[in-house]
Amino acid sequence: MKSLQSLYKSTRISNSAANQTELMQCCLATIKTTMAVIQKSAVSITEELKNGESDTRYIIKVFMELSWSILSDNVFVADCRSAAGMAIPLAWKVLPNEDVTLAHKVFHVMNGDSMLHIVDDKTEKSYQTLDNSFNELSPSSQLFMCHGILAMLPVKDLIEINGNMGCLLLDVILPKILHVTESSNSSSTTLAASRTLTLWTTVALSTVPDVDMDVRSMFVGTASIPQRILQYVWTNWDHPVDGMRHQTRIIFENIITLHRHVTSIDSTKDPFLLSLLQDLMAASWHIRGKYGPLGCLTQHLGAEKILELYPTIHHTVLDMLGEQTLVPYACDLLAKLFTCHLKALTSIQGQGDGLSKWQGTWILPALTLLCDPSKPKQHKGFLVEYHVPKLLKFSPESLTYIVEHLQNNNDLVTSDQLGALLICLKTARTLGLIETSRAGDIKDGMWKGLVSFDVLEQALSHSNSQVQLNALGLLCDSNKTTEQFSADELRLLSSFLSLNMNNSSPSFRQQMSSHLKKMLIRLRESGRLLSKQTSSSKRSSSGDSDDTNKVTSQITLYKNFVHWFSEFQFTNLEPGSSYPRRATALYILTMVVQIFNSPNKQGKQQTLFITQDMWTPSHVQLMMMRLTDNYETNKVMAFDLLKDLSQETLGLLNKSHLDSLYDCSLELASSNKPHYCESASYFLRVLARQLKQPLKMAATSQEQCIMGFLEDLCKLLNNQINVAKESLLEASVQGPMYGIMHCIRQILCDVKFGSVAACSKWRAMLLSIIRLCFDVAQISSTVVCNSSPEGYLPSESNSETASDVKTEQSSDQLSQDKDEDTSSEVEKSDEVTTFQVTPQMVLVCCWRSMKEVSLLLGQLALDVPVCLAEDGGTDGLTKGLITEKQILDIGELFLQLLKESKHRGAFELAYVGFVKLCTNLWRSNIQSLCQLPEQWLEGLMNDVTSDQPMLCATRRSAGIPFAIQALLNSEPVNFSKQHFKSVMSRLLNLALPDADSSQVSSTSQVHALNILRALYRDTHHGEDVFPYVSDGVRAAIVGFQAKLWAVRNSATMLFSALITRIFGVKKGKEEQARKNCMTGREFFSRFPALHGFLLTQLKEAAQKIDSSAKAHLHPALFPVLLLLSRLYPSAMDGSDSSLSMAVFVPHILRCAGSAVYKTRCIAARALVAVVPGGQIPDMIKQLLETLPEDSQLISSSHERICHNYIHGVLLQIQCLLEAHIQSGNLSSSPEMQMNVSSVLAQVGKCLWLATRHNPCYVTRSAMLITLNTIISDQFWMKTSSSGRRDSCADTLLKLNTSLWSIVSSNIAEAADAEDAHQQLPGYIEWQISNVQLYLKIQDAETPHETPVETLMETPGYLCEKEVHGSASIEKNFGELQISGSCNNPEDENAILKGCRNRSRSNLDNTQKSKPCETDDRVIKVVSNLISSPHYEVRELTLGTLLNDRTCTLNDASMQGDITETCKTNLWSKVIHSDDIFHVLVAVVIGNGKEDHPACIEKALLLLSSHHLSHTFPWVLPGGAAISCLDCFNKILQVANQENQRDEIVCAAIRMTSSLIPLLCNKVENMTESTTQALHTWSNLLDDYSQPEHSNQCREVVAETLSKLAGIVMVDHHQLLGFQIPFRLWSVVMRLLQDDDIHVQLAACHTVKQAISALPNKSHLAELLPLSADFQPTLAIRVGLCVMSSLYVPIFPQQYLQTMVAWLIGSSEEGSILGTSSALLDDQNEQIPEDRLFDRGEANTNFERLLLGKAVLEHLEVLAAALTDQTDVDIRPATDADPCQSTSSTSNVKEINIGRAYYFMDHSVSRKAQGNSGANLGVSKTGGLHPVGLECCITPTSRQDLVTATKEVTGKIMLAVEQFLYGMSDVNLTTPYLYSTDYEMNCVECWSLLSALKGLGSFMKLVDGNCPDDIVAKRGQLLEHVVTRFGGEHCNSLIMEVVNDIKSLR
Repeated sequence: MKSLQSLYKSTRISNSAANQTELMQCCLATIKTTMAVIQKSAVSITEELKNGESDTRYIIKVFMELSWSILSDNVFVADCRSAAGMAIPLAWKVLPNEDVTLAHKVFHVMNGDSMLHIVDDKTEKSYQTLDNSFNELSPSSQLFMCHGILAMLPVKDLIEINGNMGCLLLDVILPKILHVTESSNSSSTTLAASRTLTLWTTVALSTVPDVDMDVRSMFVGTASIPQRILQYVWTNWDHPVDGMRHQTRIIFENIITLHRHVTSIDSTKDPFLLSLLQDLMAASWHIRGKYGPLGCLTQHLGAEKILELYPTIHHTVLDMLGEQTLVPYACDLLAKLFTCHLKALTSIQGQGDGLSKWQGTWILPALTLLCDPSKPKQHKGFLVEYHVPKLLKFSPESLTYIVEHLQNNNDLVTSDQLGALLICLKTARTLGLIETSRAGDIKDGMWKGLVSFDVLEQALSHSNSQVQLNALGLLCDSNKTTEQFSADELRLLSSFLSLNMNNSSPSFRQQMSSHLKKMLIRLRESGRLLSKQTSSSKRSSSGDSDDTNKVTSQITLYKNFVHWFSEFQFTNLEPGSSYPRRATALYILTMVVQIFNSPNKQGKQQTLFITQDMWTPSHVQLMMMRLTDNYETNKVMAFDLLKDLSQETLGLLNKSHLDSLYDCSLELASSNKPHYCESASYFLRVLARQLKQPLKMAATSQEQCIMGFLEDLCKLLNNQINVAKESLLEASVQGPMYGIMHCIRQILCDVKFGSVAACSKWRAMLLSIIRLCFDVAQISSTVVCNSSPEGYLPSESNSETASDVKTEQSSDQLSQDKDEDTSSEVEKSDEVTTFQVTPQMVLVCCWRSMKEVSLLLGQLALDVPVCLAEDGGTDGLTKGLITEKQILDIGELFLQLLKESKHRGAFELAYVGFVKLCTNLWRSNIQSLCQLPEQWLEGLMNDVTSDQPMLCATRRSAGIPFAIQALLNSEPVNFSKQHFKSVMSRLLNLALPDADSSQVSSTSQVHALNILRALYRDTHHGEDVFPYVSDGVRAAIVGFQAKLWAVRNSATMLFSALITRIFGVKKGKEEQARKNCMTGREFFSRFPALHGFLLTQLKEAAQKIDSSAKAHLHPALFPVLLLLSRLYPSAMDGSDSSLSMAVFVPHILRCAGSAVYKTRCIAARALVAVVPGGQIPDMIKQLLETLPEDSQLISSSHERICHNYIHGVLLQIQCLLEAHIQSGNLSSSPEMQMNVSSVLAQVGKCLWLATRHNPCYVTRSAMLITLNTIISDQFWMKTSSSGRRDSCADTLLKLNTSLWSIVSSNIAEAADAEDAHQQLPGYIEWQISNVQLYLKIQDAETPHETPVETLMETPGYLCEKEVHGSASIEKNFGELQISGSCNNPEDENAILKGCRNRSRSNLDNTQKSKPCETDDRVIKVVSNLISSPHYEVRELTLGTLLNDRTCTLNDASMQGDITETCKTNLWSKVIHSDDIFHVLVAVVIGNGKEDHPACIEKALLLLSSHHLSHTFPWVLPGGAAISCLDCFNKILQVANQENQRDEIVCAAIRMTSSLIPLLCNKVENMTESTTQALHTWSNLLDDYSQPEHSNQCREVVAETLSKLAGIVMVDHHQLLGFQIPFRLWSVVMRLLQDDDIHVQLAACHTVKQAISALPNKSHLAELLPLSADFQPTLAIRVGLCVMSSLYVPIFPQQYLQTMVAWLIGSSEEGSILGTSSALLDDQNEQIPEDRLFDRGEANTNFERLLLGKAVLEHLEVLAAALTDQTDVDIRPATDADPCQSTSSTSNVKEINIGRAYYFMDHSVSRKAQGNSGANLGVSKTGGLHPVGLECCITPTSRQDLVTATKEVTGKIMLAVEQFLYGMSDVNLTTPYLYSTDYEMNCVECWSLLSALKGLGSFMKLVDGNCPDDIVAKRGQLLEHVVTRFGGEHCNSLIMEVVNDIKSLR
């Protein structure tokens, strides 16, 4: 006990957070140890106490006193107090109880008496310190005490009846727990309460066998105690804290189990359980807490019973898997359902039949969802990740069912079906359900005997990225890391890698890397196992030689693959590679090094692959170049790969090389481009590790080398500071400071400060660095602390203009003459350079410098040890490098920056550094430093309170909230958030000033509101902010009423932050989606203080509405209504709550009369939240009764009968109706039936509000919408009894007829309306409402003579596309038809049939008499609507027609007959209408006056379909005729207008795609004007396929080309020549490398369509079924084959020129046909002006090398085929080839050309596997075999190729010569300094040389050899190239192609 006493006292007096935490943990351990001793010795202790042992009694006394002190002291952490709460009842338990039972004593303590009731009367005097009351404890401590009593006291004492006091368990402890839960809003207390209540239910469950019948009856589910606990469950089951939801689920389960234990009713017939099930099913599926109770009921009711009552429950739960927050809960429920279901089925029907039925019930819906293309990718991902594994794990035999079901069709054409098969196999493999096999065990080309390798090939090259990843995971992932790879699997993997290294999706790359990591681990581990087997076989002479050979072959296969794998990654780092390719290659190389360098458990390295061998000089050069990458992540990975390499490997033993690289690094560090500075820091970090030949001669360690670097950097920084002090403008250009500071910060990361803590030299260096940081901060503060830093330009005293800075600079004048005279001397002259300086450059200089200051000082404060003495600790106190004073100065600097900075970047980065400083200070053992954060916090709060002028009142208080956040976020946990609580209280006092208080200034209030907003938004505080949410809401709403705009603005932002904090971030498209709402019960239970406040504010605001006739908006009204609208009534709400929402109803109803339109709207939404679902019909009835039945009442003296009020009531009716429909809570109670009849009758009395008798267009429009909702919704009929159905149907018939009449009359009225009427408020909205209803009725084929006919046959037709409702209405209607409330379906059908028969008998004659006349009237009305003077009406009409057209064409495409489909809706009337057609033509082509972009766009899209029924020439409204060509030109003019909107251009392109088939259908149509028009069109597509245009434009271009591929790209009849198709193929090649995946896929589909349009003899057409959807990189290669098969025979010269143009990076072959200077445009251009930020590429995914390499390989194969080369892998023609039967006398030579790198040759690799296993089938092109394409080359075509080859070769060689001449030597000698230019030169040179290489292959067509003169000239150029690129920085990309060219003959 002495140790516990000492620990308690030390904890109380400790001021150090770290020490206090440690002491509390010691207290906790001591209490637990003492409790363990007491529990084990309880009997002996009790005996000693009975015998009067004073020592034992004293120990128990002290232990109780200390435990009580800890329990009552809130300073102690919750764990300590919880243990104390357990310890006190344990001590009570061992005390002897002679006269009174222990339960009796506990009764008195729990009721508020002192602790003395526990002890004996004889010893009362010795326990005076325990004379405290239980009620004096804090709520959390009371819960800990209750928890201890429940855990420690015996059950018999808890259930003992103590006379009138009752039972301790039921009458004392439970009320205490529930009272605390209702009165406390602290998150920690709430969680403790839930745990205590959970323990109570567990204890109550254990007492059932020991209690009598009276007590057992209290545990029945319908009794008061379980019902009260269930109310607690309903309130907290969707609590934001996960622990609360878990506890409420356990509580619910215990209550149900308790109920089942005390009742004997059959569970499937238990009314309590069935009632609970009904209530739970009525609750929203978006409530997370709903699923746990449903799972509990499943265990009691059984899955069979639940499926019987709710047959679609599993489908509903599967649909909820699309929401991430619900996935785990929904999957747990599904698991319980299908587990119980299978057990029930197998017990009844047997294993076979039961399993079959179970699979149809549970497996089949999951597979259907996976194969559904309409389901989002995320939805399927969650299904696969959570649900499918549970299904397969529970029923492994279902895997066979899945595979058979998904492969029932051998041709897997859909990506969804293929993806479902692969993901199920992958999941089964993860679960270990697929047996592993040896590498050679391949049978019949099947992988694991489940799927064929052809299917895997198709998946790995699929256009769907998820299908590719699933296939990759299937190959790579395995539970057994030693499972071997087969040659086929490695072949597939290499093919996959060659296609997907440049994938633009980060998610794809991340998942791919994860799978490849598993592949590498398997290679390493299985390689180790194979090596062991080889070693053991060598030691054993009796080993099987065949097995040994197989093992050896497998090892060789592994080595070859890993070698190729690493080489392939370095190939992807070559110049010209895109960011995705570089990032993927670097990450994979990092994995290779980590995996193959790691030793095994015995510490031995693997021998399969030595990573050191892959670091060749060229590879090191490539990696060093990546340190200059534009992306920081790539630089980091490159540095991590280089940092551990030896100096020999890096090639840095040459001192001159080291010095050159060091000078280059310093020059980069002084650049004003940020990414150059980052590159410099990594070069310096690499150089600092080179110690064998150190850069600094005196350096013997890395720290010493870094010291030398720091000295040089500090000198440079000091010089730049001096320049900045003189001229900040000059410094921003020449020496911006932040680069040097960044390098200092980065290289300090490699210093181990602990090892240099005693070094005075380091202490001086850090002192110098800190002083330099202060100087930089002082200079930069002039800009970042300016009131307007974004446009501030400091004035210079010697500068006449603020934008020019002139500096004298000496430079060498270099001669530009090619034949420079070596004898002449180099003249030097002074040159004046003028730098153009902008405010942006100055701002970037200052804020980036400030950023580096903040990060550097924060890093020093966190990492560098602190010394106590100013002299560095020489007096022996401590060792350190920075002093306390320096720490204080750093903190003051941070505070100054956060207080005064106006630039967000500056104070955000200052926050980061300040957090590091505060984190270190809070936990410091130095007393003076530990107190600094508290002092700073107090000073900040005083500044806010005193309204200091230095604080920024604008910009959301700038850095002040960040400063507060930094201090509070770094506060240690053991402080119990005391500073956070104090700050929140003070801020709320400032934000909520008293009415009579004048001390709080408005500026202080603004600061308080802004800081509160930041703290509420900060997720770091979690649930700690919730106790302050109520006051925060109050402060925000009160702030709305402030006089100053600044306060109101800050209050608005605070209110927005609180809404997000309370209801969560927006998760649905609709603002009021249930995902972002909570029930009123839950809301007011969490924030009870808001109930009265909101009610008071609403009441006050509503009274102002009643008393004022003018428009008056109470400031608090809108936020209160908005908050209420986020609530919704719950099915679990009871009427016993004191926080009832019914009190809000009358005040919200008053808001219907507000003169503010938005107030009426929000009030209607808020009314839904406060009206329970069962009372909605009655409320609708009451609202309808308040509407006037005659227009005369509006002008009466009743003040509430006005149009504002009428409109508000109608809005409320609409919202209530929609809420009732969405809820699905339809009842057939007598009250409901009476309400339905009354509502329908009352609606009839108010019909005049929709007619012209009502002069207000706003209320007329609202009434129309209300009528539409009431009449078209069938739930009114469904809720009626069979006896009343007939009368309701008659009423509906009359209302519907009236609605049609009103709409028709309104349409006619609008057509004749005068201009004065059109200017009235609400006129446009009224007309739009009429148009919507009219078009819906016509769209549903409902003639006005028989409106109810279709109404009865297609219920809910008007709501199929409800505009004002949500998308879920239609779904609810569908459910309504299935689960109607009519008790007798036959009676219901008879009633409906009777209604229909009466309608037919009255109206059949009218319907048959004039059908054409009806259509004519409709056409006339629609034509008038399209010509309406109001663009809203025109846009609505055109949009409706466009949607109908889309639906019609989609339906027709599924049904196969557009003629029949078009007869069913409004589009069938429009598509054949000449009137509407003429109107559309006038809008688009004629002299129409349409100027609204949306209307033009929709008209174009509509007109693009009229060619189906309107042939050319089209007749314009004036009578003039227009041909197809004229129309085509008109559309092109519209698209080519300057600054045309993208939407109109896209629509115009779609329109032209419909006209081109008509233009190109005949040869005689191809006139010169037609060709010119097509050229213009192709130019348009080429222009809008460029990356600078929007994704929408590029995607439309790709879709258009896909649609027209057979016409304009294949061109069977050769009508278009070569320029148009070649230009369009160029567009496709560009789009295949687009950075948008949707554009890429559309371009892939274009290639697919081109293949399908090829002649039947094409081999590509035969291969199409193998991969209907292929990947973009593969599509490039396939597209080249398609082009060669089409155009080599007919345009060989142009084809070759185009290929070379693509190869050298030109999009047009004209650059080859024209002068050679066209190739050099980029070289001859002047160097652009140096900018602060380089303009990035518009398409970062585009790679010239990707297309260039594909073209080069294609040309080589084509040339080899033309020259009959036998060493090239060309597939021979098949016997069935029709070309083989041509006459032998023909001059046509039949050959196979082209190389589509499509799939790898299975047979070759499998044969290799069978022989040696060493051949992967991986060729130079990635292991892809050629596909033969037959075409006929005539001698003329051959000669054309020869001519073109000679001509183009000459021009290319000239271009190479001029390129080399125009290059800068500086770019080659210092490639790191000019990395971008260097890589561009490399790519350009490679392109030109590759063109020479490809053309060299064609030179063999000239008499079999290349001409000597060309060979000689080519050799000279190559020597020059080697001279320029083959020096110290040898470029492997260039040298490889040079060597290939040299090998050509």
